[in-house]
Amino acid sequence: LRLSAAFDRTPIRAKGGSYRYLVAEVTAPERTPGPEAVRVPLNVALVLDRSGSMAGAPLEAAHEAAAGVVHTLRPEDHLTVVAFDSGVELVLPPTSMHHDGKTEALERLREMNPRGCTNLSGGWLTAADALAGVAGLLPDARHRIVLLTDGMATAGITEPGQLAEMARELRNAGIFTSAVGIGDHYSTAQIQVLAEHGGGQLHDAQHPHEIVEVVSAELEDMLRTTAEDVEVILESPDGVTVRCLSAFGYVERDGFHVASLGQMPSAASRQVVFEVVGPTGELGASLPFTVRASWKDPEKGEGGERRNTRPVELALEFVRGRTLKTVRPDPEVGLAVAGAWQSSLMLRVAGLNAEGAFHRIRELAETEGRYFL
Repeated sequence: LRLSAAFDRTPIRAKGGSYRYLVAEVTAPERTPGPEAVRVPLNVALVLDRSGSMAGAPLEAAHEAAAGVVHTLRPEDHLTVVAFDSGVELVLPPTSMHHDGKTEALERLREMNPRGCTNLSGGWLTAADALAGVAGLLPDARHRIVLLTDGMATAGITEPGQLAEMARELRNAGIFTSAVGIGDHYSTAQIQVLAEHGGGQLHDAQHPHEIVEVVSAELEDMLRTTAEDVEVILESPDGVTVRCLSAFGYVERDGFHVASLGQMPSAASRQVVFEVVGPTGELGASLPFTVRASWKDPEKGEGGERRNTRPVELALEFVRGRTLKTVRPDPEVGLAVAGAWQSSLMLRVAGLNAEGAFHRIRELAETEGRYFL
């Protein structure tokens, strides 16, 4: 795994209160499977929202995506299908995808119809239990839940913080979660934390045909994974305030700032942007920072130890306020910061909009929006 890191600019005001942005980029190992390479088995669970709002084209596209998964998987792979509305149904228990298993899966999918409300957590946890039940029989498999929904959870566990904690526990057990938000009205706050803290990806499918595309891409990424449970870890001095702007699971652990990037396919690169607010300090003094990345090699199996990159050492230097006016930000780093910051603002606004908290959106535009511009 390769790691690079840089600040947008390194001088900070000695009087305190300077905002700086650290961009860390990781690139997964590149591996090209040879003709004799053994394909890793997949243990996949599709969790399908069949609440009333999915009726018509969205549910038909979800069915098509699920059928595409059935046709793509091999006999050594296992598939689980869970449907949720106000209740939860295990449509297809973990089933190996030999000929008879595929036939059964397609028949079960055809029987699904829209109804009821949205018990998202119940469907997700039922899928997790099903995958965990066969994980011991598939020691070399990759385990992934793919959740498809167009709405907001109205039953079961709905609090994002609780969902995030449960997603982290599943990720630590080797079961990763990705989510596909369909249309314009899904709850960003709820499914975003599942993907961020579950080590997967959050996809947006505005149109039904995109559902098929993103589910296919998930399968392809699973097969091309060369780094699992990737984390970017930042160590900062006392008195510094740190916030992660990127859409990854973020926690403070043992005094470190940890962003979880999940699984990464061969040669893929991802950036993590940290916002850093400096304290007061003496002119000429420095604030040291250390960034490293940690990951697991999927070829080492479940027993493989975590590996670490060499740390990248960085520093901010205290200067007089007038000196700052002569230092321009690094344009490449600045562009990465702007992209992550804009995405962060959009997600926060989408969540506030769903809550009807329009006054808080206005406050956000007047404060952070002004700084963003």
